[in-house]
Parts: sequence; C-alpha cells; structure tokens
Amino acid sequence: MKLNPRSQQSTPRRKLVSRVFSIAVLFLSLAIGAAHARTVRPSTTTIRYMNYLPPAEYDKPFTGTVIIRRLETEEEIERHCKGRSKFACAGHTAERKTCYLTIVNDNVLRSHHIPWAFVLRHEIGHCNGWTEKHENKRKVQMIDVGMPTLTKDLWVLPAYPPVVCVTPEWKPEPCSDRKNTVTAEPMDKASKAYSLI
Repeated sequence: MKLNPRSQQSTPRRKLVSRVFSIAVLFLSLAIGAAHARTVRPSTTTIRYMNYLPPAEYDKPFTGTVIIRRLETEEEIERHCKGRSKFACAGHTAERKTCYLTIVNDNVLRSHHIPWAFVLRHEIGHCNGWTEKHENKRKVQMIDVGMPTLTKDLWVLPAYPPVVCVTPEWKPEPCSDRKNTVTAEPMDKASKAYSLI
C-alpha cells in the first residue's frame, strides 16, 4: 500500500501549513465581509441656487410708485415680458415715476426655488435704471437675499386670471357689487403705456 506524500510529512509541518491556510482564509473572508458590510452614507451635497442682483447703486428703494401685477403661468409672463423672462419683468413710464413689476405666481416661483425677496430686489433694480444687460451684476445665493425696503406708494393687483374688481384703495371686492363698471384694456394693450426694461 502506497502512502500519500502529504501524510508522510511531519506533523508539525502539516500543522503549520494548515494554520497558514486557515489564517489566509480568515483574512480573505474578513476583507470580503467588510467590503459588503460598508455603510453608505447619505450625500451631504447642498444645492445652492445662484442668480444676480443689481449693483449697489441700483439695489435701493424705488422713489416712485410701484405697481405689481401677478400672472399665473410662465407662458403668460414670457408673453407679457416679450420673451425676456419666464418669471418676472419690470417696466416704467416715460418720466420714470411709476414702475410696473409683472411677476409669476408664488407656486411657480417656489417650484423653481426663487424667493420672493430676490425677485423684488432684482426687478426694483430695473426700476432704478439697471438695464436688461445686467451690467456689474452681483452673483448671490438666492436663499440669502433679504427683503428690500419698499416704497410707501406700492400697489399690488390681485392675481390674474380671474378678473377681480378693486376699490380705489386697491382692495379686492366682488364685481357684482358694482353699479357702474368700467372695463380696463387687456394687459397686452395696457402694457404699451410703459416700456419694458
């Protein structure tokens, strides 16, 4: 009967080889286990929405009358603003005593992460003479923009549509309460009284 050459090895040597093999298997299994057990940490990336404010010389309260009109959709704003913006635009009368801001509704602004304070400061900068070329613009994180100081002569029209009647103090009231009604020009015609900035 022939003996297996391994069985002919001395016992201490066989034990040494067996221990080295066992240790190698143990390290390999620990390495594989550690790779699979690695915890995935949630991303700590913060999204910062950036945009531009006017330079300091235009980032100040407007001294004339400001009239704010709200529209419901980006498409309405884009049409009213003649393709310059989907969110807001400003225009003024020839003598620059009245500035008109046309701004999309709050739901649209929120869906694009645009704070109300940012829109006002940007557009009032246009009321103060900052041109559509946005020269010397200041890049800012929109979330950090504080509310501007607004003129005392500020009028906010109710959102359109629907048509809403307002009192001489610009407070909404039911149109059915009116005995004599006057229909204003449609927005597209009325906007020709002032020029967009």
